[in-house]
Amino acid sequence: MKQTTKGIFIHRSAYGDSSFIGQFYTENAGLQRFLFQGGKKKSGLLFPCAICELTYYNRPESDLSRLTEVAPLHICKNLNSNPIYSTVAFFFAEIIRNVIRTEHKDEAMFAFLSNVIQLLDDADQEDLSELTIRILLKLCDKTGIEPQTEESIKKYFIPQEGLFTDIEQSALLGYSGDGVRLIQFILLGKPVDEFSLSSKREALSVLMVYLEFHIPNFKANRTLEIIKEILYS
Repeated sequence: MKQTTKGIFIHRSAYGDSSFIGQFYTENAGLQRFLFQGGKKKSGLLFPCAICELTYYNRPESDLSRLTEVAPLHICKNLNSNPIYSTVAFFFAEIIRNVIRTEHKDEAMFAFLSNVIQLLDDADQEDLSELTIRILLKLCDKTGIEPQTEESIKKYFIPQEGLFTDIEQSALLGYSGDGVRLIQFILLGKPVDEFSLSSKREALSVLMVYLEFHIPNFKANRTLEIIKEILYS
């Protein structure tokens, strides 16, 4: 039976000479994989984080549905053509793949991710470094693992506990400095104009360590160093 759904393209792996298996975060069933036969000749629209309408058939003999058609739902102006934006899109596709692994319907999460992708595509290039950090923190909130903050700015951040504190805990990994302050400023809704690119780079590194502690088997280092070089240097 033919079905349709909205999907965000996350990853592909080769399947024969002309086909591939595509992984999407879908509106009706969370993270799903599809066999796209002959897809290598039709995949020009499938760049990382592309928002598409998918037409497919379920295959009772396999956990892979058969994808037959892909149509764009959001025409990107930057994510599929500008190399800096494309790298950011690849980074977030990797983040989504690692953080959201459920195969259950979550329309609110799909709407959030779709909005994030459009924000990235529309953002000025100089805003991407800060926006990347804000999105990661919002994703933590949406998945129930947002760090706990207090009204006052604390000196240390303990990623294992997700806590900011003024007391150094020698038995646990801890971070301090402007990157930690920046994360707190964002969480508390304070202006962040004073923070440099190096501070934002520190904040990104701290957040990635935090995700490693709180997401089982989290591995998103494939594009991290490239993102740091492109956005924070």
